[in-house]
Amino acid sequence: MAAPNRYNLGRVYIYNLASTVVAAMIDDPYWSVSYSDVVPKPFSITNRGSMIFKNKIDPSLYFMLNVNSYNNHFIQPGFYESEAGTIVADIVRDAQYPGVYASTPITASNVSNISYFQLTVLTTNNFIYLNGEGDGTADQYPLRLYAGRLKPYESEDPLIANDFVGLFTHFPVGNNGSDYTAYANGAKNVGRGFVRRSRNGTKNHIYNFTTNSQLVSPGVGGRFFISPFYIYDNAEGVRGEFFDMYTVCFRDGTAYQDGSVLSVGNDKYYIFHVVDQIPPSNFQTSGAQSNGATTQGRWYFFDTAVLHTSSDKPQRAILVKI
Repeated sequence: MAAPNRYNLGRVYIYNLASTVVAAMIDDPYWSVSYSDVVPKPFSITNRGSMIFKNKIDPSLYFMLNVNSYNNHFIQPGFYESEAGTIVADIVRDAQYPGVYASTPITASNVSNISYFQLTVLTTNNFIYLNGEGDGTADQYPLRLYAGRLKPYESEDPLIANDFVGLFTHFPVGNNGSDYTAYANGAKNVGRGFVRRSRNGTKNHIYNFTTNSQLVSPGVGGRFFISPFYIYDNAEGVRGEFFDMYTVCFRDGTAYQDGSVLSVGNDKYYIFHVVDQIPPSNFQTSGAQSNGATTQGRWYFFDTAVLHTSSDKPQRAILVKI
């Protein structure tokens, strides 16, 4: 595949996130993009703009990401085209756990001047990845969002094969309630996201995702420990992985420059360095959603929010296969 397209957007305020991403991607080779300020159904609250992406080769690969605010800022996602010209946050409407719990918090307040000090977008023919590094604001979640096709490990029924498409973020979706103890080291302390259809045809099904990204590379003999992002359901087991996106922890990140190419055996990977950040100090367990309720969880995208490091301080990176 071709190398990923990369957009380094610098400091971006939450209020301008959608319009900035769409303006940057206007000539993207893989995706047609558009912007809307229409509040998506079924919501009737404050809209900060919608990013609408349609794959240029496969128009069925379609996403809507709406930035909204109420008690906080959050993202409302959708997998399908609009109905009669009206944008639809269909995951929120039709999800396994519908309503506010299908939204993903990106801050824990609705303060207008919160920004990402560096917002980056990676695009390939199969996915879009948004990466926002926090600016130190206490109640801001670093943004990690994969939206795209997923790679199955087994041949799938043609009726659902084209729907192995997912949206996975930094915050475990579908969690709610007030059981804080369940999130310290419990079963809900894991990345979660939505897939357009499960293997049994359930629409907007919640799946877990995880990596094995704590092993430091290179190890003895120059070995690299490169981990996929595994997609799994407790009933189905592991169904597949992110398409052509992996993660690695470099022993010395300065030896593998951001934007360079890593060769491992017959494979080549584009390197994108990620800043490890701990969860917001006062908001590690909840994010208020559109009705004032809370969604419980600690933000994740990799195995943990931050590597357990010693004095060598390895550098986490995302690898995109090229």
